[in-house]
Amino acid sequence: MTREPIDDATIEQLVREVASGWSMPAVRLDAPSWRDRIRTPRAQRIAGAQAWLGRFGRAGSAAVALTVAGALVAVLITRPSTGPGKSTEPTGRATGPAPSGATIATPLPKNFVRGEVPAPDHVLLALEEGDFTLVDLASGRGGDAMTGGAYGSAVRSQADGTYLCLCLKLGDNQEGRPTRADISIERYAASGERLSSAPALHLVGDPDPRDGLLPERPPHVNVDLRFSADGRLGFIGWSVRKHPVWHNGITVIDVADGSTVGELDLPDDTSGDATTRRVVTAPRLLGGGADGNVVIAREWYSWSPPTSEGLNYQQDTDVFGATLAEGRLTDAAPLTGAAGCGQRVILAGTGSAGAWLGCLRTFANQLVLRRLDAAGSPLGDSTFTAAAGIDGDPYVLSPDGHALFAWNPVTATLARIDLVTGESTEAHGLVAALDRGPLAAFGAWLAPIAAAKSFLY
Repeated sequence: MTREPIDDATIEQLVREVASGWSMPAVRLDAPSWRDRIRTPRAQRIAGAQAWLGRFGRAGSAAVALTVAGALVAVLITRPSTGPGKSTEPTGRATGPAPSGATIATPLPKNFVRGEVPAPDHVLLALEEGDFTLVDLASGRGGDAMTGGAYGSAVRSQADGTYLCLCLKLGDNQEGRPTRADISIERYAASGERLSSAPALHLVGDPDPRDGLLPERPPHVNVDLRFSADGRLGFIGWSVRKHPVWHNGITVIDVADGSTVGELDLPDDTSGDATTRRVVTAPRLLGGGADGNVVIAREWYSWSPPTSEGLNYQQDTDVFGATLAEGRLTDAAPLTGAAGCGQRVILAGTGSAGAWLGCLRTFANQLVLRRLDAAGSPLGDSTFTAAAGIDGDPYVLSPDGHALFAWNPVTATLARIDLVTGESTEAHGLVAALDRGPLAAFGAWLAPIAAAKSFLY
């Protein structure tokens, strides 16, 4: 049986019916969005500094959009009428039943083809608010929120099929930010049911008594949660404000029961002078957390005057070397060889011959691999040009731990940097040519492209 060709009016009606069902999920206006939470502090400052430009750009975009909309309306209302449910046939297309052997419209393909259920048949999914849920791959449906934890919680799957959570709960909001952080170690069955819970650490920070509700909305308490590579230990980096200083350190817990194994207090840092405000983030233990020499990174940022949004903004990282033995961190001291490596230190490793640091120069969009000798002195830097405006984590260690791979999705460049010699090798893929003429640049300013994310595994 031959099928009648679908005319333009029918296609138009189908598209309208589908489009009318599109909707956006509800967004809480009193809470930071997912985009706000994953942005780096620098990105947040730049966004604030560009707010007034954005207003002008939106006004220009609205004017252009209205002009285009008016032109489309003019075309619609001035085209010849073809009667209800009919449309003018395209030039050269015959009407009536399709002749034998002619190509005709076919139904849209199915969204999926049923096959064998994969193994494992459940995956753990991080939710926008920081919680987690299990998704059933056989049915394609997700379960309820599992942990009730806030953004920053960490979950690890165990060999026996259970899940272990370093769960963060926040509360007691003042000036728009929480002042209390409670960390617990919780175990969940493969089905997502909670099996046990034990408290690990309780933290309380204070608002700066000199300020009210600042536009910058600085945090009062910061937490970084991660597991050791072997899954035996949990590392809780913490920073709490007690004006005029920030107290900070790392607490190591046994994940079997949440008991404290070791504690390391790092030097206090200032909360800023009369004309400056300073935030010290939670220290991070970089690397897999194996016994031996380790690297700790503690970021900070400041701005002036306090009532501004990102004016006179500064950002940097204090780097410390320490010794880890059976969960106890000792002998912490500043790693002077890290000076000038980059505003953020995101990766690090140590060995018998020394250490290496992976640093981001955020304002120059560069990744820097710095090699250090056994005394902590620099041996040399290798640089890689990163992509501007791309979120995610495009850096990964090789399985053997001998090299760092870096990916630039804009230029389709993949680099391999040897961690011992610093030698860098790059491979380049094909990228589409883009003519960035004045008109294209003006259009991109009026309607910026959506920010992208890129990950390398």
